[in-house]
Order: sequence, then C-alpha cells, then structure tokens
Amino acid sequence: MAATNASKTLQHLLPRSVGGLPSRWISSSSTSGSVGKEDGTKTILELLKSDLKDAMRSKDSSRAAMLRSVLSDHQYSEKQVGGGGGKPSTITQIIQKQIQKRKEASEQYLNAKRSDLSEKEEAEIESLKKFLPRQLEDQEILTKVEEAFESFKVSGGEGKSTTNPKKLEGILIRSLSELVESGSTTNQHVSRNVKSFLQGREI
Repeated sequence: MAATNASKTLQHLLPRSVGGLPSRWISSSSTSGSVGKEDGTKTILELLKSDLKDAMRSKDSSRAAMLRSVLSDHQYSEKQVGGGGGKPSTITQIIQKQIQKRKEASEQYLNAKRSDLSEKEEAEIESLKKFLPRQLEDQEILTKVEEAFESFKVSGGEGKSTTNPKKLEGILIRSLSELVESGSTTNQHVSRNVKSFLQGREI
C-alpha cells in the first residue's frame, strides 16, 4: 500500500516536458509511445513506420533493417500480451533495448579491432535516439529518487520496509517506473541511481 501511495504522489515529479513536448501530449501508458497532439502530430510508432517507408523508397537497406527490427520487436511484444505474457513494452522501452544491444555490439567490435562495424552500430544508435524524448541526466534522476524517498516517508512508508535496504530499493524503483515508461530513462539508470542514493544512507 505504501508503494502505491508513493507512486501516486510522484505524479507531480515527472518532467513537465519530454523531448520538448508538454507531458500532456505524451501517453506513457501507450505501447505506441504516443506523442500525438491535438493538431495530429504522429506517434513514435507512426514515425517509425513512415521512416521505414522512406528508407525503402530510397533503397537504404541498412536503415530499413534497423527500423524493421524495432517494429518487429514491438509486434512481438504485443503478441506476447495476447498470449498471456503480461504488460507489453512501450515503443520507447523497445528502442532503449535496441540502443543497448548496439552499444554492446559496438564495444565488442572495438575489442575485435573492427572500427568500421563499431562506427556502423554507433550511427544506428544516434538514429534511434532521435525517436526518444530527452534523456534524464544522473543528477536529475538522483533528485527524483530523493523526492520519491521523501514522498514514501510522508505517505506512511516508515517502519519495517525502510529498515530493509533491498525492499526499499525495490519500492523506490517501482515508484519511478513512470519515468521509464515515458522513455526519459531506463530501468538500469533508475536502479543504479537508487542504489547510489541508498549507499551509506542511514535507513
């Protein structure tokens, strides 16, 4: 119950804008990553599909393959839900995962002294980043972790939960899940900053 209350109190802690757009234009719960406005601005999913068509028309096979990979992962996520697989990943979460995969591949290519292939991965990373909102810096996330911790205490979370660092860590990470769903950061970044915040803190 405390975690639920804390999550509710965090609504006002989310960024006022994401990628330069007012947060009211963004549907963080939508798996399509809606950034649609009243004037009909396309969703992230629509932009991906539109870019894929452009890549195919221009015979840019490398870019087309990259975009197909994202759309394929999104389609798979949707099907998993239909088969009882739980909540689908948002399109921004899928893009984040695709970026992480390419970062790992780029590092492996560098270690193998294949700078040409590493540069290709890095170029695709930059292309994918353009579909994401502005990414929060570590200091911004840390500030929100601290605010989440204070909100948790105010909402009645003091007691046994706060004496168990692992349990508190999980509560804070879940409380900040909307930051991840909005595409402003990743689970890994939130988890890392929550651990950093709790290290050496008297609970």
